[in-house]
Amino acid sequence: MDVFADPWTHQLFYFTAGAAVIISIVLAVVFGLLRIRKLRLLAEKRPAEARDYNAWLILLNYIVYALPAFICSFLLGCVPLTTSFYVGSLIGQRPFSLLPLITGGTVVGLGVACYVTTKFLYGKMTFEDSLLSSIVSETR
Repeated sequence: MDVFADPWTHQLFYFTAGAAVIISIVLAVVFGLLRIRKLRLLAEKRPAEARDYNAWLILLNYIVYALPAFICSFLLGCVPLTTSFYVGSLIGQRPFSLLPLITGGTVVGLGVACYVTTKFLYGKMTFEDSLLSSIVSETR
């Protein structure tokens, strides 16, 4: 398992961790700002309820939810795929080089994590908007 001592692999791990943090924070900021925008539009109709919402706490809430969702979905998308290919190469007695295998698993994991986190944050935003539907219907 000298592949984990290779400097290219260490660099791949650092870039992957940086990409995971940056992508999850960007997704959280985008969905958080959409939520804040909807709350501000609602606050124009009912200014008394606008004081109940703090934009920074909403943004922090989305970041706190996005990080574990992204990391867990990344691991669930990357590790089983890479492991199955590696075990399959050992069973077939045709060993692969692990660096391209880890790189491919990382790319697939990042793609899966972006998709799952986007769907998760969209669902969270939709659910929170459905809680506001009673307030919006009262203002009409």
